[in-house]
Amino acid sequence: MLADFASAYGQKYIALRYFNAAGTDPQACIDERHDPETHLILLALQAITGKHPPLQLSRQDYDTPDGTCIRDHIHVDDLANASILAIHYLNNGGGSRVFNLGSNHGCSVNGSSRLQHKYMSIRTTDLRAKTLWRPSNLGCRCIAC
Repeated sequence: MLADFASAYGQKYIALRYFNAAGTDPQACIDERHDPETHLILLALQAITGKHPPLQLSRQDYDTPDGTCIRDHIHVDDLANASILAIHYLNNGGGSRVFNLGSNHGCSVNGSSRLQHKYMSIRTTDLRAKTLWRPSNLGCRCIAC
């Protein structure tokens, strides 16, 4: 669609492709609101502290190393910087492009929770999660590469 528009009207474009934006402004100048909360990392932390019911994880039978979904997270600051760089790229004569933004490897749901426990000194059993059925149309890997 972008390529067709660019061709029809002589415009250049940049498309930034990414999955799972995460994080918030480190200086706390911009707040985020989620009602209801849907982000894995925040839900896990809230479950650990008892501010949220146990996490509802899909089954651990995906074709991945630990059986849970793999997701590629990117910090919102990195997305903002990539957007600025994309504008500079176009302003300096760059052509139309699509850029994938991410780590190229991702992290599993279980891996994310293990990292939280490691850096917060929390036992894995404190996560409080229950396993649910897995929707058949949910992809096991979402990675920008």
